[in-house]
Parts: sequence; structure tokens; C-alpha cells
Amino acid sequence: MTIPNQAGKAHSILVVDDDAASRQSAVETLQQLGYSVFQTGSAQEAVRLCEQHQGEILGARRIE
Repeated sequence: MTIPNQAGKAHSILVVDDDAASRQSAVETLQQLGYSVFQTGSAQEAVRLCEQHQGEILGARRIE
């Protein structure tokens, strides 16, 4: 996965993974890179977060 060089530009990334350990690892890495991170373990919550923070979330990508 390639993450655009947008750190520090008031963008957020949404991490969605039903595996809590994997999700937390991704969140920590992104935060260390300077990103604001939303996280959830469910698709329904991900949709809600995207609607609630429209225009703020830089991108979403499914990783298996």
C-alpha cells in the first residue's frame, strides 16, 4: 500500500479491520507518520464515519 505524502495537511485516514491487533498496528504506524486516524472494526461504522467526516478522510482502501 502506498500512502500519499499528505501528512500534516489536516487529512485523516480511516482504518477498517475486524482484527483488533492488525487495526491497532496500522493506526500506530499512520499516527507515527503524522496522520490523524479514525478506526473501526465494522463496515457499517466505516460508512457512518465517512458520512460524518465527509471531505476530511483522505482515503480508504481494503487490505487483506
